[in-house]
Amino acid sequence: MIDFGLCDRNSALYDLAITIERNFIDWLELEHTAEIGIDEAGLTAFLNAYFKHPHPQEDFSILPELLQIVHLDFAFSELEYFLEITQNQTHADAAYEDWIIGHVDWFLGEQGQQFTQTLRRLITQEWKGSDLIHPLQTCSAIFKS
Repeated sequence: MIDFGLCDRNSALYDLAITIERNFIDWLELEHTAEIGIDEAGLTAFLNAYFKHPHPQEDFSILPELLQIVHLDFAFSELEYFLEITQNQTHADAAYEDWIIGHVDWFLGEQGQQFTQTLRRLITQEWKGSDLIHPLQTCSAIFKS
């Protein structure tokens, strides 16, 4: 079976945020503890490899903020599925409380804010080590013209 449920017309930046959100944060731990596993070494290696290739159209400065909400698309589709298709209120409650509210709360909490700062730092380091133009430099150049 092939699941095309997440196929859509999205930007590369959106797909990058999904990749980070799904692969480097251990969301399953959130059910048991507020401090969850973060694979910072894996994220660092991934971003290092990702930034080795040019991405001239992307504004990576918004990635940390996008990452905080990117899960909502899937979470809302799951909520709708559980409410409308399976009519399973227990699963719908879990989708709402754990996936929608829980993830947002985590990002607003101390560990989520630390992760956001770490991601910002890693992106800045990768810009400095690559041929990419920092988006803020691009913006200032536009406003000077």
